[in-house]
Amino acid sequence: MLTGCFDVLHVGHIDFLRFAKTCVDILIVGTDSDEAIRKTKGKLRPIHPQTHRAKVLSELKSVNYVLLMTDTHNHNSIKAENYHSQAVCTVNPTHLIVSKHDSYWKVKKRRADLIGGAFIVYRKPRSTSTTEIVKNLQKLESGRF
Repeated sequence: MLTGCFDVLHVGHIDFLRFAKTCVDILIVGTDSDEAIRKTKGKLRPIHPQTHRAKVLSELKSVNYVLLMTDTHNHNSIKAENYHSQAVCTVNPTHLIVSKHDSYWKVKKRRADLIGGAFIVYRKPRSTSTTEIVKNLQKLESGRF
């Protein structure tokens, strides 16, 4: 299982999801709610609503199931931590998979320990990020690119 925004799907996401699928038989991907993303990444995000992001993810051959995360709290909050921990305990995956670039990897490691699951870190260098794509589009729109 892994969770994230998956707002503007790019090659970094594809590489990460392919890697994750090699670690498990069934890959469950949780998509963060629009409100949680806004609180965490700013008012201009997400670009695509959660239902659209989930639909795109569900079409990828490496993804078996998409879980719509309904939490609306900032990822740094205790309420968000409790929500995500409860979701992990409910799903009870055998593995939690994170990117080394995930700001919340320590919290996710504790969740894996909580359920006795394996914790796997994807260590490939970041090839791109949605945040960088959005910044570049803003520069292009303003003529500063």
